[in-house]
Amino acid sequence: MTTEREVRPRKCKKRAEDQYVEEMIRSYQASIPSYVIYDGIPFPGSLLTKRIADIKNFRIRSDDVIICGYPRSGNHWMKEIVTLLYADDVITMKETQHISERIPLLELSVDMNQCIQTYMDNYFRSCGPFRPLLSKMATKFGIISHVKASSDTLVDPLAELEHRSSPRLMHTHLTHRMLPEGAKQGRCKIIYLIRNGKDVAVSFYEMHKMYPPFGYYSGEWKQFFHTYLSGKVCYGSWFNHVKDWYSHRETTNVLFVKYEDMIEDLYREVMRVAQFLSKDVTADNIRDVADKCTFKRMQENPMATYDGLHESIDTKKTSFLRRGKVGDWKSRLTVEQNEMFDDLFTKVFRDTDPQIRFQLNVTGQGSIYRYVFLRQDKDRLPDVYSDRFYPLYEGASVV
Repeated sequence: MTTEREVRPRKCKKRAEDQYVEEMIRSYQASIPSYVIYDGIPFPGSLLTKRIADIKNFRIRSDDVIICGYPRSGNHWMKEIVTLLYADDVITMKETQHISERIPLLELSVDMNQCIQTYMDNYFRSCGPFRPLLSKMATKFGIISHVKASSDTLVDPLAELEHRSSPRLMHTHLTHRMLPEGAKQGRCKIIYLIRNGKDVAVSFYEMHKMYPPFGYYSGEWKQFFHTYLSGKVCYGSWFNHVKDWYSHRETTNVLFVKYEDMIEDLYREVMRVAQFLSKDVTADNIRDVADKCTFKRMQENPMATYDGLHESIDTKKTSFLRRGKVGDWKSRLTVEQNEMFDDLFTKVFRDTDPQIRFQLNVTGQGSIYRYVFLRQDKDRLPDVYSDRFYPLYEGASVV
């Protein structure tokens, strides 16, 4: 029988652990410039100033296509696929036009002053206590040009989309309930991307380090992970985001595409997308799209990556198209963190099963192109993945 003396220390320990987690969450929130909460979901305010409220009234057309997904779920990958499938239909799409202009983010409305100041702060990070003074002087006297922190990407795409000819392609990281009313009523086609939440956490953490709206986040992985599980990171809970969207899986105007399925067989998934969008394409067309959308080809295409787009994106720390693999979480999550994620996953999805795979049982690793189109190459040795926390396994990835 448990005595009161035994219960009291456990309660004290639990209270101390909760306080520690709360401190990590507060530290994360303080590190994000203009951290704001809208409709219960946190956002980086410098990236989304006063725009979300306008989205619900945005007029949807019947031939609009919206690509949706939690950040780092394969949204960018799908944007490139859809761009190529619509290349003959959309006049404004050119090889010299960046993907962010071809398929703009609906909720984007940048506070450039805030982003520039954050960029300056990061630029003078190594100057220690003199950093704030040097940063303000550089901004005030134009020592460092504003051009370095800005680009030709659309700062207010919602207004521009109103005048864009059909068909219009757009993108969002918002939950289903935040979509334009016309989209929720089924007036356009929607593609929703799902990626396993463990890999999303690792990729989103790395993305935080390179962008001014996230303050070039320098917090530890442990801090970010606890904030991520709590749903307090920018864009909120991955669990709630996926659950909210997955409840609409029977809706005919929504196609669900899983990142892991794209890694496994890109040709098959491009075909699914083409059929959903009623595109009249041949097997050669699909093969060409899949070939151009391999991870390596996209990395090499300056119009398909944010690396080098402008100096405010700090690619010295990480790359926008970083690894593109399934199971990268094994290199970051500890056993305890993995168990924490699994426990929460089980609770959130106890009434439904989104059938998310956290690793692939595919022999060997290599580019998607090799896996899909050159499967006869059976003598190729697998590139076995390992780390210090988990046993060796064979996975599928793009390199």
